[in-house]
Amino acid sequence: FNIEPGEDEPVFYGIFDFGGGTMDFDFGIWRYSDEKQLKERRYDYVVEHFGAGGDQYLGGENLLELLAYEIFKANSDILLKNDKSVGFTFFKPEQCEKFDGSEALISNSQEAKRNTKYLMEILRPFVENLSISENGDIVPPVKEIFPYENKITVDLLDKNGKMQSGITLLLEDEKNNIHINMIKILEERIEKGISNFFQAFEQNFSAVKCTKWKSIAIFLAGNSSKSPIVKKLFNKYKSEWCAHMSGLTDDNFPIIYPPLGTPEADEIQIENGVDIDIDSITRANGKTGVAYGLLSGRTGSGILVKSQINSSSEVPFKYYVGRNERRKFKPVMLKGTMYNEWVMFTDAYYSDFEIYYSNLPEAESKNMPIAEVKKKKCILSETFEDENVAVFIRAVKPNIIEYAVANKDDIQNGSYLIEPQKVEFSS
Repeated sequence: FNIEPGEDEPVFYGIFDFGGGTMDFDFGIWRYSDEKQLKERRYDYVVEHFGAGGDQYLGGENLLELLAYEIFKANSDILLKNDKSVGFTFFKPEQCEKFDGSEALISNSQEAKRNTKYLMEILRPFVENLSISENGDIVPPVKEIFPYENKITVDLLDKNGKMQSGITLLLEDEKNNIHINMIKILEERIEKGISNFFQAFEQNFSAVKCTKWKSIAIFLAGNSSKSPIVKKLFNKYKSEWCAHMSGLTDDNFPIIYPPLGTPEADEIQIENGVDIDIDSITRANGKTGVAYGLLSGRTGSGILVKSQINSSSEVPFKYYVGRNERRKFKPVMLKGTMYNEWVMFTDAYYSDFEIYYSNLPEAESKNMPIAEVKKKKCILSETFEDENVAVFIRAVKPNIIEYAVANKDDIQNGSYLIEPQKVEFSS
């Protein structure tokens, strides 16, 4: 895109990489090299990477799984045993919750997984051919591409592995109280990921001290970023979220760059003086752009790529840790916290307690529903009815914490009433 920093005016960047399987984001600065630093003298520029995160359950395929699950769920009665079959099962994606009666419908069998795949393939043209109207509304595909309106017909395997043809699944049916708004489902799930991106964006931007930014750039990447829903929501959050961020002015307000290889990206590149041949195989796109970037930043080039994340021997702590407070997640330990520093967590009056955790930036907002956070159940070997005794927690590795019971005055001295116990978190 021909984006250049100024001599004393770095460029702050954020990358939103929304692919088929995951959504990842990354933050850093693009600046002139510093002559005062010996390691930078031989370079012209520095790309300094200092923050990353993501959502492992947000990707193009995950969205298709989500839609299929919601449709199957709404049609539970149709999928149960009837005159034509012994009933059908389907697969529950990791991101979805079980529901009443799901025991007879959810399975990890080959039949269940294939049924989910069959429905996903029918839904694929819908997800991949959405458009956006002039007033900003998301518009479904034309009937030639996606011919279904109120119901879908799909071939499914029953529990005996026998293919049953023409099973009707309802999308809209007043009598059965079925109302599947697929665009709304997609928007709500994608918005959750974009909200987390902007929360991380603000956290990382605030952590970098700079009096004058030349520009602030947000780059969209990955095939799923081409969705008009992403475009709509990014424009919304750019206006609403960034409006209150200190350090942003009309001159450096974030610019959102579309995925390389799209007509929108071609237009911006040409406007910025980049000589591109749209029909050439050497034209950068979402895949080859990564390769070109790696070549530009190779050892011996004029660009030094630095990572604050890996600049020390220790990888930062990866999670927000907290407790349930009125059905919301209340963090008491933040991502990136220092290791081996004890934090008071709860009382020691009762033997059992729960530790909640998440790696999503939304967890820092104190508005994250507790149902969306993972938890670990812990049991104390002894209880203490003493107000001066509490359960403390500390981070010891990127995905491991310890809890211990101690007197408030003794914890920092390493004197424990219950020795530290390890708890490992999983993504």
